[in-house]
Amino acid sequence: MVLSPAIPERQIWLIAIAIIAADLAFFMVPLVPFLAAYVLLARPAWFKDFIDDVYDRS
Repeated sequence: MVLSPAIPERQIWLIAIAIIAADLAFFMVPLVPFLAAYVLLARPAWFKDFIDDVYDRS
């Protein structure tokens, strides 16, 4: 007697491909350049506070 899996094999392959695609899409994106561009363009107050705090401790 051969038991069939609860999930069809095609669905298993689709889930595996989706996991690989999500990994490539989210974890291969260079986050540091995007953060640097955001800081340069938007000049958020939290970054100025962070820099001031860093130089106050020195």
